[in-house]
Amino acid sequence: MTFSENPINLCETILQCNDGEKSLIIIKEVIQHLPLEYGIKMLKNIKNSGIKYIAVTNHDKTLFNVNSNINVAIGEFYQNNIFLPPFNFKNPLCDANDEIIGDINKIKYGNLIIFNIQEQDI
Repeated sequence: MTFSENPINLCETILQCNDGEKSLIIIKEVIQHLPLEYGIKMLKNIKNSGIKYIAVTNHDKTLFNVNSNINVAIGEFYQNNIFLPPFNFKNPLCDANDEIIGDINKIKYGNLIIFNIQEQDI
């Protein structure tokens, strides 16, 4: 298992992945603070690294009334939905939202959804 203690700019870096079949990257509370172009670049770089699974923050369309992903400046915030354009993710493997519905303290935050990033058309 490999961990990095140093910051990594995933918008500019393609990671080295030694065993794609056993790899997972967690992108928690990141994508919704990036301009859409940077979010796409980051996701493409992760996919191009050979990493198989991604756990990424998502704001449920119904719970958060999210109709679109909006462009923001770096560091600003929007409630992202990974299923909507320009991301258009499909076939989630696990949705943490299934576990938090009804827990008012957790619903205010985006949840993690796990996907096979190699299946995504980004």
